[in-house]
Amino acid sequence: MNRYMYILLLISVNTFALESLDQLLQKGMIRTATVQDFDRWERQKQKELKVFMQELPSIIKWKKQADTLKAINIEPPSLKDVKEYISSRLPIESSGYIILKKITIPTSFYQKDSATFFLEKGVPYPDGKLGHSKLYDFNTMSCQGFGCRNTKSDKIKKLYSQCEFNEFELPDDIQIYASDAPKGKVTGHTIDDSNQGAFLVKVVVNSPNKPVALILSSYSPCIWDIKWTEGTKIEAVFTTGYYGQEVSGLAKDIPIGSSTLSNGEHPCYLLGVSHKIRDLVRINTFSNKVYGKNTTVLYTDNYKNDTLIIGNEISKSTKLYSSNDNSIESFFTTTEPNAGNAGMEYLLKNNMIRRATEHDLNSWAQERYKLYLKQLKTSSIKATAMNINMNSLKPICSYDNGYVILKKIRIPAELYGGNLAVFFLKKGVPYPDGDLAHSTLFDFNSLQCKGSSCGVCSDQSQVSNN
Repeated sequence: MNRYMYILLLISVNTFALESLDQLLQKGMIRTATVQDFDRWERQKQKELKVFMQELPSIIKWKKQADTLKAINIEPPSLKDVKEYISSRLPIESSGYIILKKITIPTSFYQKDSATFFLEKGVPYPDGKLGHSKLYDFNTMSCQGFGCRNTKSDKIKKLYSQCEFNEFELPDDIQIYASDAPKGKVTGHTIDDSNQGAFLVKVVVNSPNKPVALILSSYSPCIWDIKWTEGTKIEAVFTTGYYGQEVSGLAKDIPIGSSTLSNGEHPCYLLGVSHKIRDLVRINTFSNKVYGKNTTVLYTDNYKNDTLIIGNEISKSTKLYSSNDNSIESFFTTTEPNAGNAGMEYLLKNNMIRRATEHDLNSWAQERYKLYLKQLKTSSIKATAMNINMNSLKPICSYDNGYVILKKIRIPAELYGGNLAVFFLKKGVPYPDGDLAHSTLFDFNSLQCKGSSCGVCSDQSQVSNN
């Protein structure tokens, strides 16, 4: 097709689009939009925003006074803060068309020939393609087509679109309580394969007048140990986090759901809960997918004597109930402590490791020096040992956090950062199981260094590790 024919085709197509609009106007199927129509969309959107804000979960912050916690009222987020999460971009065009009846969108609305449509409430969605045009739908209060911006609320809804929980019926007056776990007790145990030690969070639910369903969120591996007061009825619990989550203290007949990001169950992964608007939108959307209802109250940092209080306040004399169906210990991957300092203390106590001494560092240097001399004799390259001595082969890491492995062990989980260790594997002892994490291991069997810090901790000689 030559250039002349192509230009004629474009002219005819665009003329067809304009004529189609004229025909629709003449038939009364559309009309020209007025300033009042644009204002009507904005007023309706503002009304929708205010309703949305009223449906956001309540927020209770707590302040300790003597032995009790007092609730502090928190103002709801401003309309401005909410708007970017819920509202579509408001129309900035000065002209458009109101769709009054079921139509087929005329073809070839591209680039400068694009149009703006408003779909009147109660009118079926049109057939055809919008091209580069936009359509503001008064039925769904959403924008469709080229140039529309997906709201952050829409993205969150899509994020949780596949989130599911077991089907069960909840009472009409159910209270949906959500909370995170900013702190907990270190257990010294793992509950999954993440190489992270689990925290224990003690929870008390006090809602004697209305039934409760819980949403509990923790980034770290966590065991939620739940107790309740007299008259409190817990209908269901859903836990979510990056790592493994478990629930103890409840009877087996109470539905418990869980989803974590580390095992790929991310459709139900709740990134976090706080009073920030993004988390309020997220928790409400999440709650609707899991329980079919908005979150009633979002609790943050409301601890009393290291216990997370959900619902009404309690006193020292409040009687608490729990079930033995799911014990805390039943979720531990091993019966002995196997994470962090608790795991190291267990190995020390049972004589599976001992503290390293200066003698152990010197022994490593001696063995490495012997290896060097052996390699020097068999090397085809003439070299001298004048610049190499045993002191230069001594590990430069401090042995204050050093340990000698005496028996077959599993390296405790969570040896990261300040908890890292330096291990010396005694000759004849099998290589340990587990993950070194940030720790380092000097192996007397192979005379090799293993771990992320070998380049820093090991000797700086040119002795081959092969």
